[in-house]
Amino acid sequence: MFQAVGISSESRQFQSTAAPNISCYDIISLMLRQVSTAEFRALAALRYRIRFFLHEGDAAARCLGLEPQQYVLLLTLRGLPSGVQPTIHTLAERLGLKHNTTVELIDRMAKRGYVARNRSRDDRRYVIVSPLPRGEKLLEQVARQRLTELRAGGEALVDALHALLGQKWKSRSKGSRR
Repeated sequence: MFQAVGISSESRQFQSTAAPNISCYDIISLMLRQVSTAEFRALAALRYRIRFFLHEGDAAARCLGLEPQQYVLLLTLRGLPSGVQPTIHTLAERLGLKHNTTVELIDRMAKRGYVARNRSRDDRRYVIVSPLPRGEKLLEQVARQRLTELRAGGEALVDALHALLGQKWKSRSKGSRR
């Protein structure tokens, strides 16, 4: 079903399980109708809320001396699914960066004592990246602040999603919370 170039099998697995109740007919019928003004507004509001959340996260990282990409890399390391190795390839894919850009970012972070690079014991071709205590401490501080802010003011982001997805999604999501 997913033949897109540049999408990993892990990404395809996530995408294929993200919306299991949508049929091909639903997708085609939505594609054929015109987008309403309300939907444009809802998309714009969602994009604004996401960008605001990301901007605030960047500012929180900077206040603690982390560049935004450094914070995102630390968050990505800490948030990898169980069983996924933190290789440079995996991190580059999850960060949406090129391999060489990711290597440069990791090198800068290693110099500052945020992460360590080690060859994989199983396959010496792979470099495994792991957070160091200094990086973990900074990540913990930024994440704690971000979670507090999100819990306090996240309703606007949720409202923007609900405006886009509609009442049908609200009822579905309440019954399927994990």
